[in-house]
Amino acid sequence: MSRILIIEDELVFATQLKIELEQIGYKVIVVCSTISESTAILNSNEVDAVVIDIQLQGESGLEIAGELRGQPVIFITQHDESSIYKQASSIPNSGFIVKPFHIYTLDRELQILISKSKQQLIPFIKDGRSRYILEQENIKWIHVNGNYIEIKTTDKNFVFKKSLNQLKQSIDQSKIIQVHRSYMVNKSLITKMNFTDNILSLGEDQIPIGKVFKPALIEMFKNILS
Repeated sequence: MSRILIIEDELVFATQLKIELEQIGYKVIVVCSTISESTAILNSNEVDAVVIDIQLQGESGLEIAGELRGQPVIFITQHDESSIYKQASSIPNSGFIVKPFHIYTLDRELQILISKSKQQLIPFIKDGRSRYILEQENIKWIHVNGNYIEIKTTDKNFVFKKSLNQLKQSIDQSKIIQVHRSYMVNKSLITKMNFTDNILSLGEDQIPIGKVFKPALIEMFKNILS
């Protein structure tokens, strides 16, 4: 169930939108009326997408861009102006809908953006009190150790409690591949393959190759090996 944050200062419209989104299967975590109010929500909750009115009382909904951490955002407005559209469309992973609209129009936009986001990102990795969204291209390897998962990126390590099966649901497994029962690696960052000693190298990091995964790896890289 995708989690939605609504930022809308027209209470009647916001309430109706919440009801309609929940009727078609979304979870609206909260409805707020200002960007400052939404900042705390984004920092403390897992949010899959934001739906925000561009014309808020005393501020522009476009200012939300500075608070987003990779979450998809749908801008809604009563004014079909090209200048507003250009500003909104310049924000990554965003959509734009003019009022009035049918709830299934919003549903379609949300599904497209959320699906695209999940292919690119692992949502909200907790590190102490902070939360991060990791770009998959920056992940070097993932190591499962009991009930904990360690992710090494190109510039930081994260350790958190999560199962590998849960993690697999939010990563692109054509790019982050499993090579051992305890390891997944970024295929594009492999620098050396040693199928005699069953070791993959990602720069200075050496990752074991599991017997079960070895045939698939050899097949995957046969053009390089031949």
